[in-house]
Amino acid sequence: MTLVSIPANPVPDAVVTGTLKTPDGVSLRFARWAPPPGRKGTVCLFQGRSEFIEKYFETVRDLRARGFAVATLDWRGQGLSDRVLRNPRKGYVRSFSQYQIEPPIPCATLATLRCSRPSRRWRSVRRRWGGRMPRFG
Repeated sequence: MTLVSIPANPVPDAVVTGTLKTPDGVSLRFARWAPPPGRKGTVCLFQGRSEFIEKYFETVRDLRARGFAVATLDWRGQGLSDRVLRNPRKGYVRSFSQYQIEPPIPCATLATLRCSRPSRRWRSVRRRWGGRMPRFG
């Protein structure tokens, strides 16, 4: 999956994108940025409902400038992740609990892809509705 870049908001350097499958078969678009030299840890960015990865490029650049690797995703029915309805402009889920399947996925992916060494700290940045989701085990 690619990210949408515009001159006023270009894609930050060193990005890896793709899709992840949830246990119930939904494809979620993700993006992760490798840590800069002297990394301090990894930030998982959980945006609000109706938001998308590209909206946070400035935040990603700021976090990387401060020494963090960054990972984020488009929630189901948001951005370029799978949608249940035929109308791609509508985000829909049957139950809020469907979103609770997703938060461990980007952080687990980062660990698998060695975006941050295990000895480094994990942090999360949450906005609006997305702040209700993350739980780190």
